[in-house]
Amino acid sequence: PDGSGQRQLSAELSPVTSYAVAPDGRSYVVGDGAVLVQQRADGGERRLLTESGTLEFDPTFAPDGTQLAFGRADAETGAGLGLWTRPPSGGNATRLRLPDELRLGATPTPLPSPSDGGVPPILRAPRYSPDGAALAYVDVSGRVGVLELPGGRLTTAPFAAVSPPAWLADSTAILLSGPPSGAIDAPEPGAPLPPLDPATVGLSDDELGSLALAQLDRGAATVLQLARSGGASRPATSSDGRYLYVVIEPGTSEAGGVLRLTTRGGGVSFPILRDGGPPVSAAAFGPESQTIVAARVADGIWLVDAATGLGEQLADDGWQPRWLP
Repeated sequence: PDGSGQRQLSAELSPVTSYAVAPDGRSYVVGDGAVLVQQRADGGERRLLTESGTLEFDPTFAPDGTQLAFGRADAETGAGLGLWTRPPSGGNATRLRLPDELRLGATPTPLPSPSDGGVPPILRAPRYSPDGAALAYVDVSGRVGVLELPGGRLTTAPFAAVSPPAWLADSTAILLSGPPSGAIDAPEPGAPLPPLDPATVGLSDDELGSLALAQLDRGAATVLQLARSGGASRPATSSDGRYLYVVIEPGTSEAGGVLRLTTRGGGVSFPILRDGGPPVSAAAFGPESQTIVAARVADGIWLVDAATGLGEQLADDGWQPRWLP
């Protein structure tokens, strides 16, 4: 946390675009949008997880570390193959059942199949609730969903999310970012998937400037837009009821912008890292919620005091910062 001891862990031939760290800190999974690779925390015992003929992406661990969830698609057609889980210790992957007949809210539309000329949508960015009893995800056709585990009630709501869901600490709701209306472009069939992020989903400057934060309560069928600045994206939540988000400045590299922090419950928000430096692309809370780790465009990783909004540089490059468990 003080910036010392920097060392390289993975040595993939393709760029790492996503990663997940096991809750016990002993292993991690990296992905390039096509395959997932698991390694020990010291970088040893590399193990390829992805089966031939499929794309696997967006890994995430369950809070108790017993399952690794991820998205899967057909490598040839680009058709979505749903959400899957596998034990981190080894074993076969299992597809999560998303029961159409149990969906709440609007009348469900059966997923298209190759036999009727349709292509099943890709499901992305699964995220376990802190209590481990639900899994939120993004349907790139323009919906978000919450599945009560194990494989029970599924609720979905229309929303074109451009950031992964961020659960509130009490597991009652998720925060999302997306345009008030519309959908995001589908990825090119068979190509590695870029991170689900405003900078990678092909939004225009006008669309980036219209992004808003939204909240989906667990079990609800309607997304509630929050009264926040236009361009609000990449929400991150804390254990004490606050959250961070980036207000994108259109035209900025990596869709960077001003980092803002709310008060408890998401009331008033105020800018942090008020030093006139480069824009921020992403941020996350430390374990005790009093410190923040942030990535600044072309200026590396910064440690920020949540009380003062001031920061210090830890590394001169890097992105997607987060704290180890």
